[in-house]
Formats: sequence, structure tokens, C-alpha cells
Amino acid sequence: MRIDEALDKFLTSRRVNFCSPRTVDSYAEKTGHFMAFLAEHEIQDLEAITPEMVDAWVVNLRGQRWRWTDHPYRELKAGALSRATIAGRIRSVRIFLKWCVGRGYIPSSPAKVKVPRLNLKSGARAMKREDLKKLLTTVSFGVLMQNDFRDLALIFFIVDTAARLGETTSLRRDKLDLENCSAMVTGKTGERAVYFSEATAKALRAWLAQRPPVTHPFVFTSSSRGEPMTGNAVYQLFRRLKKEAGITGRCSPHAIRHLIGQTFTDRGNLELARRKLGHRNISTTADFYAGQDPERVKAASEAFSLLGGD
Repeated sequence: MRIDEALDKFLTSRRVNFCSPRTVDSYAEKTGHFMAFLAEHEIQDLEAITPEMVDAWVVNLRGQRWRWTDHPYRELKAGALSRATIAGRIRSVRIFLKWCVGRGYIPSSPAKVKVPRLNLKSGARAMKREDLKKLLTTVSFGVLMQNDFRDLALIFFIVDTAARLGETTSLRRDKLDLENCSAMVTGKTGERAVYFSEATAKALRAWLAQRPPVTHPFVFTSSSRGEPMTGNAVYQLFRRLKKEAGITGRCSPHAIRHLIGQTFTDRGNLELARRKLGHRNISTTADFYAGQDPERVKAASEAFSLLGGD
């Protein structure tokens, strides 16, 4: 069977198994880099892929960068790839080839290479509490100066719900229940409920009252023309606010998610953190947040000491 034909069938099976469009696109991109490497070596059939060829591709990953374009199998430029990026691509190709074995297209998987181990400690990835306070102060001051509630509503929603970036930008007005301070968001793990405080509901009401007329169903718009807000626009907003607030550490929607994951793990339990973050499996939550860095152990030791006055 041709490799591109098998890949099309594989991506279709991901959709049949209720993977979100974002997840399917991720599989397409990550396996596409492998397809590009094989095309460079004029390999078109699944049966022609050998373990040595997969090994060569992994070595290639460490020295070259491939970028997704309108043609999925085109090499654009060289550059360094992070360990996480390499691990993601290897994992996707292993899943694809294992699926091919399960369908009987090849007798065994030629992907014998291991996925690189990652440092999943969230401490280095999380936004610092003091920096989050600076961010909230800056965005609140911006409301006073410009009377624009969008930025406040957006950041309050992210901080309160731990919603992913894609879940936030795709938030629909008809999925927002301000009366009960909840919303249904859709992202990489499908649709899920998120909850927020009355402060966020108040900011959202103010923004919706101010939002320009739009024809699309999304809550957050990127300009006065009412275009849906993109992930890139959100990152640009965070970069601007980070500079205005004088924040030197991490400042992004995902860094806030990591801080929320730490907080829910430390003050509650892993299951609460899993539900809050929208992880499918508690093992994902445990991988990121069960391991404690020294500062969190120190803080917990002081807070939970049996010699305390309570």
C-alpha cells in the first residue's frame, strides 16, 4: 500500500474515533514530516520502510527543521528542534505505523526507536503568582484608561477556567451561561464544562455589551471590525501586557494553566486538577503536577505542619 493512502485512512480513523479536528491536524502535521523525509528518499510504499530508515529520520530531526505548508511534504529550512517537538513527531509516527500493523497493511512496525523522555515538571513552565498579580493589575488599569472590557474578560476567563487557548478563542456565545457562571468549551479533548467566578461573569457581561455587532458566534473578537480572535492575536495581547507590566518570567495562557494545575493539586487533589484542566486521563495530570519542586514542598511543609496553631 502507498504511504500517502495509508496516512489518509489513518487520519480518517482518528476522526471516526472522535478525535477533535485539532488533534487530527496535529497527527497530519507530525506524520507529514516523516512523509517528507521518505519522499526525499523516493520511498512510496509502506513495505519499503525499514527500522534503519526510521532511525535515519530521527537523526535527521535533530539536525533539520521541517515546516508545514500548503504542500505537506516539503522541506523549507534547517534549524534546531526542541526535545518535546522531536518526541511528539516520533510518538505520532509510532502510533501511525502501529495502526498500519493493526489493519494488516504491514506485518510489523519498523519504528523501533524510543520516544525521548521529557522533563514534565511544571514549575519551570508555570507563571509566578506575583507575575499573575501584575498582569491582572495591568489589564484592570487598561480598562480604566481605555474603557475596553475585552482584554479583562478574556484574561479573567482564562485565569478562572484554565481553558486552553483554542478553547478560549472558539468559545461561542450560545455556550456561555452567565447566570450560572459556566460555559461549554470545545478543544483537543472534545467538549467540556468550565466554571468561573462572578467577577468573570461581570467582565464578560461588560464586554458583550460593548462588543461590536458580529455575524459569527464567537465571544471574543480581534478588532473593531468584529473578526473572530485568533490564537496569534491572544499571544500578541499577552506579549504587550507582559511588557507593560514589567514581567520577566513566563506569561501566556498555557503558563497560567500550569499555575492553576499546581494550585489545584496543592490545595485539592489530582482528580480535581484533572477535571479543572480537562485532561482525559489522570496519568497526564500526575505526570505534570504530582512531582513537587523544592519551593512547593517548602510551602506545603509550612502550611501543613502539625506544630501549627490550628
